[in-house]
Amino acid sequence: MQTLTLADWSNIARIATAIITLVGIVVSIWLSTKALREVQLDRRLRNKPHMAFENGGWRLPIEFIKVGYHVKGYDPKYVTGIFSNLPEGAESIELKNFLDEEKTNKEFGYGRLQNHGGGSALGTHITWVPREIWIGSEHFEIDDKKRAEPLYRKNFNTWPALPSNISANGLASINCLPTFITKDIEKKITRVNGVLEISCKDVFDVERITRQRFYLFTHYRDSPPAVHVTFSDILGNDG
Repeated sequence: MQTLTLADWSNIARIATAIITLVGIVVSIWLSTKALREVQLDRRLRNKPHMAFENGGWRLPIEFIKVGYHVKGYDPKYVTGIFSNLPEGAESIELKNFLDEEKTNKEFGYGRLQNHGGGSALGTHITWVPREIWIGSEHFEIDDKKRAEPLYRKNFNTWPALPSNISANGLASINCLPTFITKDIEKKITRVNGVLEISCKDVFDVERITRQRFYLFTHYRDSPPAVHVTFSDILGNDG
């Protein structure tokens, strides 16, 4: 067996030192990256909005208005093609505006949508997703195929919150009824159970969605006519 010389041991020592140094650098980079990710995660958690409606019911005054194809917040030319089956003079069911103390027209807003998180909610929107509908005493499940129809489609049942940018602990409301109610032109729907999707983005442009149950009852024949909406259990959230 060949005996290692002092020069050989010196070379081995240099190689070992280089390997140890490289391992140290890799470990240092890994620890720094891990720490940075933990800091970023902590910042995101501290700036995460959490939106939910306060539980409770709202009795909403409504009126019947002949607006034909019109859907609030959408281009009439676009809507005309989608809802071409509706009679031109069809009555829509709309929230009734009220007068404030100064007797000026003020748009009706309802619900207490609160940001329970530590960061702002940006571009907040509310989507009504029906799951069950009663027409008279008959009960129907609304499946994905049915929700693809214009009346139940998400894009026709989504509106911004008022305001849509909500600071931590801030409050907002909504000022609309879902299209499957406003275009109930034969006034046959008596009840709807479903889920509200409350979507927004945080300050890091990450989308956040909270899902919350709603129950809606119509009182078309009351005097005055009304719709009753109840906000209920939170089902969970994404992001």
